[in-house]
Parts: sequence; C-alpha cells; structure tokens
Amino acid sequence: MKNPEFSSESYTPDRLVVNTDGLRTGEETVLGGQGTLARGTVVARDSVNANKLVPVDSASATASINDAVAILAQDVDTSGGDAAAPLYYAGEFNEAELAFGGTDTIADHRDAMRQRGLFTRSAVSA
Repeated sequence: MKNPEFSSESYTPDRLVVNTDGLRTGEETVLGGQGTLARGTVVARDSVNANKLVPVDSASATASINDAVAILAQDVDTSGGDAAAPLYYAGEFNEAELAFGGTDTIADHRDAMRQRGLFTRSAVSA
C-alpha cells in the first residue's frame, strides 16, 4: 500500500469583500489604454467613451466619471485595448482595499456608493 502524500498551500483571506451576503456581480467593458487596474478599483461609466468603465474621479470634467457604479473584482490589464472585467455591483467592502482615480478617497464617494448598494467598513477583523 502506498503512503498518502500531503501538501499544503498558503491561504490568504480575501481582504476586499467583508461579507458575501448581498454580493451582486456582473461583467462590463473597461476602457483600454489605462494600464493595469487593480482589483478593488472603484469605477464609473465614461459617457464620452461609450459608457466604458474608468476609475471614478471627482475632479474629472466628464460628469459621469464622478459617479461610482461598481468595484473591479479582479486586476484588469487594459494596455492592449478595451477589456472585459468582472465587477461587484453591490456588497460590503473593506475601505482600505479600495482604489480611486486621481486623488480621490473613500470620503469623496462613500455616500454615493451606499446609494448604489456598495457599502464599506473602515476596519475589518482578521
């Protein structure tokens, strides 16, 4: 009889999603030419570019880019052009894991995100 083999893998808990209850997901197109956007980037629809997604930026002259609509569920490389991206449309997220465009912070978008069902917490216990 052969001895059993054992292996182990390290486990890194998800630090972005705080609670999976109420998590809503989907997929949309992210505008190309933005390089790699990190998982956790808060995105808006760019009305000038066929409503493709870009990082939310309250300083943008394009009004639609001021309004957060979703959070990237994975890193997305847009250097080769437009890219399909998995998204979170609703759920509860760790503020420390979110990224924004420009110099924006969670304080710039928290209230608007809540209205869309994107809730945040400032601290998450391990």
